[in-house]
Amino acid sequence: MLKNFTLIIAMAACYVPSANAEGAKTVVPHKSTASKQSSQAQSEGLDAKWKQQATAQLQNLMNRNSQNIASSVQSITHSTGKSAKLVSYNVLTLPDRMMVQMTVGWTGGFSDRTYETSLNWELSPASHLKVTITGDNAPYLVDTRDVEALNNYFKDTVYPVFVSNMENVSSLWR
Repeated sequence: MLKNFTLIIAMAACYVPSANAEGAKTVVPHKSTASKQSSQAQSEGLDAKWKQQATAQLQNLMNRNSQNIASSVQSITHSTGKSAKLVSYNVLTLPDRMMVQMTVGWTGGFSDRTYETSLNWELSPASHLKVTITGDNAPYLVDTRDVEALNNYFKDTVYPVFVSNMENVSSLWR
């Protein structure tokens, strides 16, 4: 597990994109891996300049990566589903963290009915905090191992993209 974590850190350190729209780093789709533990540190309060840039970067990240994120959420939470799309998202600024609320729509793999999975992704300047599923109208519950996998996807794949993009605009908030 430590070797996998080290490999992820090494891979992330090798890629530093520019912050403009042409060079902004993108989120890759989820690929199943061994589960990892999440750290949950929160900040004391958020700097106003950081919040402003974080809001813009989270909106940019969601707009540019909506399909990869939606497909990953659907494949992790309901692996037999198909045709995932990001129905909506909202970036919230809370006193000590940021939250992205999102809803992913998808079609059942066996029933061809449409379903929605809603979740909250919480993060701070220092770390990914957690992902919580807030709603799901599929006939099968999301397994706790899948919730952990979803949390790890945001921690290991989506959050590093956000951090990289924030570093690229650091002159605007530091």
